[in-house]
Amino acid sequence: MGNVLYELTFDWYDLFDTLSIVVFFEIGFFLISCQRKPQEVRLLGNRVHYKEAEDCKKEKNTKKSLKSIITKIVCIVLAVAVPILLGALSFSSYLDTEKLLKNNEYETVSGPVEDFHPMAKGGKDAESFVIDGVLFEYTQFESIHGYHDTYHYDGVIRSNGQELQIDYYVDEYGDKTILRIIDISEEN
Repeated sequence: MGNVLYELTFDWYDLFDTLSIVVFFEIGFFLISCQRKPQEVRLLGNRVHYKEAEDCKKEKNTKKSLKSIITKIVCIVLAVAVPILLGALSFSSYLDTEKLLKNNEYETVSGPVEDFHPMAKGGKDAESFVIDGVLFEYTQFESIHGYHDTYHYDGVIRSNGQELQIDYYVDEYGDKTILRIIDISEEN
């Protein structure tokens, strides 16, 4: 067996990216909900309505206070629950993918890299290559469990002619996920 260049691992950085976006929006929502709206000023005109106006004002403040407390509690619960749920789903998806690798439920292709097209540094295009007639395509910014490191982000696929063995699986949509990349040039 040649030198293993990549093998499936849980990518904590992808999880952090997803969670940071969710937490950012939750904090924004929480801060917006904490802002106090200016109190309405109503002139009732005479002293007869003063007591009635004060009672009405107290009732509104109590309702606003209760609504504000409930909103804050909901924000805090979401701020905790959503990241935990997303993390659990992501880890569960990783375990399902890892199970394919451990149970040898994947396809293998080997040979030289052909038609290598690196992703542009700005990320406006996908990176792709062909080995033995099988096309592989991915971007650095995919949130998948599998290989997606591009040339400009320290990817192991560097040029045409590299002799590689790729273990991958094809999902129900026809997308290929690379589970392992082995450099087989030393074996020849």
